[in-house]
Amino acid sequence: MARPLSFRLQIQAWVADRSISVDHALTNMTPRLQNRHDPRCETGLTLIELIVAASMMVVITGAAVAMLTSAMRQQPELTERADQIGSARVGMEKMLREIRQGVVGSVSGTSSELKFESYVDGKCGSATVATATKCAVKYICGSGKCTRSTGGTGTSTTLVGGLTNSSFFGYVKSVSSCSTATGEPYTYVTVALEMRSDDGSPVMLQDGANLRSCA
Repeated sequence: MARPLSFRLQIQAWVADRSISVDHALTNMTPRLQNRHDPRCETGLTLIELIVAASMMVVITGAAVAMLTSAMRQQPELTERADQIGSARVGMEKMLREIRQGVVGSVSGTSSELKFESYVDGKCGSATVATATKCAVKYICGSGKCTRSTGGTGTSTTLVGGLTNSSFFGYVKSVSSCSTATGEPYTYVTVALEMRSDDGSPVMLQDGANLRSCA
């Protein structure tokens, strides 16, 4: 039995509508599928970004190399300064040790020269002496150094170098308990040594000692 015409038209319209919907969906989906493979949609660094990053790396590396080179150039000078300060401490301790063993009433001198009698070991001038022998000792400081001589001879040895001050010795008078000393002799001597630190600022080493020997 044949179906009515209107029913067939409805069937054809339904099929046509479904075809349009499928075609429309495929048409809209195709660009999205294609965009997945579009190089313009892929993430990454551009050429300009790579150039900027490389330039920054060059600047940072250059700054680090410059700092390292500067430190290496300054290292010998810093080592020399440290050695000079260490030598000044050793030289001052030697002077203070002899001053402590000095004879009260034997001190004379100025701000740059100190003369006194003390007890020394080994050498007094050109003579070889026994342990703890009384001997004349003289310190002369100036022209950036301090020298020591004994026994009244002209032969001297350098104790400290690299000094920058011009006044080195100070004296304090007081009544002494030594019967051999009269009045108020010098009983205390100060020593000051100035040097330059690593940054150029002055470093002052200052100390003093009492003379302890009476004769």
